[in-house]
Amino acid sequence: MQDPKQSLINILTWNLYVTKDDDTTKANVLVTSQWYSDQAMANFDALVTVGMLADPVVPSGFGFSKEDHSYMADVNVWCINKYNSTGARIITDEIMRYKIVQAVDSIIAANRTALTGIKRAKISAYRDLDDPQVTPYPMRRANIEIELWIPTITSLAA
Repeated sequence: MQDPKQSLINILTWNLYVTKDDDTTKANVLVTSQWYSDQAMANFDALVTVGMLADPVVPSGFGFSKEDHSYMADVNVWCINKYNSTGARIITDEIMRYKIVQAVDSIIAANRTALTGIKRAKISAYRDLDDPQVTPYPMRRANIEIELWIPTITSLAA
């Protein structure tokens, strides 16, 4: 069975498509299991980091057997303002964050039962964690918690 975190990274990488402020040019977004770094942000228009919050827990909202497990995936969207060589803004942090959050929501909704090794997925929490005091630019961050229901080996055999 594939690692649930890797399944989520794959589905987001394959399906995430957002544009820059001009609504035409595709944004270069990195989906990774690594945490935010200034170096990565310098090379991409935005970052989406995927991690796991906890070990398997009893499912909270799917109504499946207590023998099955759910994992909480921690997805963070990181955006900053970006400028071209003439100083014109080509990415507005808040707009890019909004576009990526909407895209992640649509991807999870469209693929909630089609992720490799994952029986079902749902977004269980969303929050903005902006840090406008970061210099030399504000940092826009959104945190999305996604519950992934993973059937146990015995339920797969049944």
